[in-house]
Amino acid sequence: MKRCLQFAVCLLLCLFTVISVFPAIPTAEAADYVYSDGYTLIGDVSIPFPEYMPGSFFTKNGMACTCHYDPSIDCVANGDRCNCLRYVTVDGVRVDLMSVQCIGFARYCFYRLFGFLDNIYNTDKYYSAGSLKYGQVTASSVRQLFSALKPGAHIRFKLQNSEHSVILLSKSDGGFTVYQCNSSGNGIGSASCVVSTKTYTWASFASYAFRGVLYANMPYSYPERLEYSDGAFVVDSYEPGMYVTTDNLRLREKPGTDSGWLDTLPIGTEIYVPYIDNGWGRVVYGGRMGYISLAYTARKGGDAPLVPAAEGVTVKNGYVTGLPAGLGSAELAALFEGGSAAADLAEGETVKTGTLINAEAADGTVCTYTAVVTGDINGDGYVTADDCDALRSLLNGDETPEEHFRLAADIDGDGMAGTTDYKKLKFLLENAG
Repeated sequence: MKRCLQFAVCLLLCLFTVISVFPAIPTAEAADYVYSDGYTLIGDVSIPFPEYMPGSFFTKNGMACTCHYDPSIDCVANGDRCNCLRYVTVDGVRVDLMSVQCIGFARYCFYRLFGFLDNIYNTDKYYSAGSLKYGQVTASSVRQLFSALKPGAHIRFKLQNSEHSVILLSKSDGGFTVYQCNSSGNGIGSASCVVSTKTYTWASFASYAFRGVLYANMPYSYPERLEYSDGAFVVDSYEPGMYVTTDNLRLREKPGTDSGWLDTLPIGTEIYVPYIDNGWGRVVYGGRMGYISLAYTARKGGDAPLVPAAEGVTVKNGYVTGLPAGLGSAELAALFEGGSAAADLAEGETVKTGTLINAEAADGTVCTYTAVVTGDINGDGYVTADDCDALRSLLNGDETPEEHFRLAADIDGDGMAGTTDYKKLKFLLENAG
């Protein structure tokens, strides 16, 4: 018995020596720092955090949350039935984030970086650098707002039926990257409470957050030390033009691998890409509009074959805007030069907002555009009182219209849909004829 006890003690001493000499195995949450967007050092704190790398989960058990869509469970109450993370311990201090999911994670980041929560109890320690209302969110206004922000800023904006919080990670001339929870991002699919980063161009963010930016919180006292790793993000250099697929490539409903699958483009398919969103090209294939990852393509060059010959008609980002109502095939073709333009219309049918226009240049370059008839906001091919109702619904944020309907609502041509467009459309209808 005594000899067994001595052996056990020796075994424990050996294990202690091994553990002391060899480094700890990295945890699954740290994912051994598999990350490519670059680190940002704010004071003495680096983001992303090793404990919450992209692909991990901001939850009590490190797994995807399963209670978000159960109305009987209050995630903020943080009961036994929910694994959302409301309470965290930082340097031995238990912190009540008073929230969960994306805003809870943003508050956690803010606390780690600046030493306090950006809530109602600390309004003397932070400020909002600005906000943008519905109708004010454009690429230029977003860029102007972000010029006043530094990494670590807590940005909250509106979505269709909710709001979303992100932490600014880095920015450049072309756009910015955020650190977030509860949303898909760069190489990370959508899952409840998943941590990710996401890179936006100014235009892609303006399109995503067009309902408004609520605030952009910054600390009054910002740490002096601010550094970036050598791998800080660079906005992709893709440009509109002709591309050829280098692999069998899925056509997605939206930019991102977590989006729905519409079709497959075989390897070697040549296709025109008029608009690019963070490495995803918007195309029309097989009569369907969707997005392809340009990482699996090669650019062949080629410019858009359609050149407007009529005043007020523009060709940009894959849309033909400024079209009048009542256009037939012959009238449509007459609006352009330097290439043929045609739409697949039934007898007696006219071009509507959303009609696909097929174009071919003299050099054989082929592409498909989406028609935008000014004022035809509901896509029926006419401009009537129904379009006033559709515009009012759009301005109230009652629905998320496709981009061509939003463009049709820009009656005054200032680049956005607003109350002035509603007034002008109503005036034009009342004085028609």
